[in-house]
Amino acid sequence: MKDNVTVCDVCENEFVIELHVKEYAEGVEETYFRCTHCGEKYTGVVTDPEIRKQQRVIKKMLDKVAKARSTAESKKQFAQIKLAKRSLNKKMKKLRKRFEKSKHLHND
Repeated sequence: MKDNVTVCDVCENEFVIELHVKEYAEGVEETYFRCTHCGEKYTGVVTDPEIRKQQRVIKKMLDKVAKARSTAESKKQFAQIKLAKRSLNKKMKKLRKRFEKSKHLHND
């Protein structure tokens, strides 16, 4: 089975995941896909400009690890990445909760 194929929780049919991005107020973006059989929507991630910026910073940090000159330097960078990811995950969870609450209020 291909990596981009999944089974719908609602209709139980297999379908190929096609990601879509919907923009909302304040730069919030929802990345999602829909079942091609029944239309069930699955939200993958919700980001805002601050989160996307932090994701870019973490990517640059990961790129630096590949260029590390020593194991100690590499370990230090991984520790910094771990902290940055922990902070990012908290922000993403908070935004997702706010987004889901808002979505239910507006039936979107």
